[in-house]
Amino acid sequence: MFVYAANVPISTTLHLWLVKYCTPLVILALLFHLPFVFVVMGGATLSIVFNLLDKKETNPRFRQLAQDLLGKALHPSWLLFLGVIPIVCISALQLQIYGSAPDKLMQWGVMLALIVLGFVLLLLYQYTFARRDVAFLLHIGCGIAGLFSLVHGYLLFIYNKGILLYPAMWEAMPNPLDFTSFLSFFPTFLPMFVLFALIGLAIGGGFMVGKFGSKKMVAAKGAEYTGFACKVGLYVALVFTALQPAVVFWHFTFLPRAAVSWPVLVVGLSIMVLGMLVCLCIYGALLRPGSFFEKLVVALLFLNVGAFVADDYVTRDAALYEQCQYVESKAVKAMPRPAGYNPVVQGQEIYEMKCMACHTMDGSPKVGPSFKGIFDRTETVLREGKEVEVIIDEAYVRRAILSPAADLVKGYQNLMTQQNLSEDELQEIIAYLQTAK
Repeated sequence: MFVYAANVPISTTLHLWLVKYCTPLVILALLFHLPFVFVVMGGATLSIVFNLLDKKETNPRFRQLAQDLLGKALHPSWLLFLGVIPIVCISALQLQIYGSAPDKLMQWGVMLALIVLGFVLLLLYQYTFARRDVAFLLHIGCGIAGLFSLVHGYLLFIYNKGILLYPAMWEAMPNPLDFTSFLSFFPTFLPMFVLFALIGLAIGGGFMVGKFGSKKMVAAKGAEYTGFACKVGLYVALVFTALQPAVVFWHFTFLPRAAVSWPVLVVGLSIMVLGMLVCLCIYGALLRPGSFFEKLVVALLFLNVGAFVADDYVTRDAALYEQCQYVESKAVKAMPRPAGYNPVVQGQEIYEMKCMACHTMDGSPKVGPSFKGIFDRTETVLREGKEVEVIIDEAYVRRAILSPAADLVKGYQNLMTQQNLSEDELQEIIAYLQTAK
């Protein structure tokens, strides 16, 4: 059992047990959820594109494609059981790494709200097809807003998962609604999100090939229309699959050291190899329309989803050791203080060991300013090259110990090194300095 300093997430034994033993549930949920999400997002993107193309220049094929691309994928029951419920379960299990930290709950809560909103808006987009000519702006607005909400939601999903690889940043994790927070973590999560988007769009193309290449669809819609749809789907899948190997290499470049292992490299290489195989099969399908190459393209694209899930698993597994080290480094055993414990006495010992060589307690200057009457004293400090007057309080003392160069007292050189004191040691030295009248 651990007790943590302020702002450090509390992961109990139960939390860590869930992280270790419920990973198969996360993988299972992702294997159901991601193919469905890729079909929805890829299909919605292509549907909106063809819808806008038809509006610009009327084309019955484009209009029919825009309506057919979503089809039964957006049925409320599918959205609930393959869309909403799996992502809620995945989020709940991922949050066990953070424990009960409320600000982290908010980050995943915002993500879930955006994803659910996106599904609802795309459902409205599908239902308003009948009134497309009467209220086109409302219709297309629902589609674009729904797609944007889903993209933003899954951007947060990749971001939240990516931050798990950097436990040392958990205390400073920024507001998820603040765009600047993403900038500091671009190298971490952006390659995975780009790969996520590329796989989604490639699956959208593969979905077109699988749906319009079926004998039932050919009989219902005609060979000319379904052949055109399959060809478009093949080209879409080709373009977005061909880009994936470069993004995997980009992902490797910025992956944290703790997350690198042989399984991670093997899975990444498998994504590259699968991408090349898909491109070869697409080439065969374009040369021989209606052949087994089309079915092979669809199968390999969905196999690529499995490789993406496997990458998430092996990367997180490799980083879990670093996370546990971080938890232990920030924790102290939950035991009572020894009899006679006095923070002032402990603080005096720290002063004599670490501070006395440069700071006096009698008011005389040394290498650094004296600690006599330090609290509530006004000092002129250099902050980013400018002179600023500050009143010394607990926050200033903490900053001066942890970041000595941040506020340099005027008249003194920047000679102090950063002091790696624990939270308890900081409280003890502060308690001692408060007695220096």
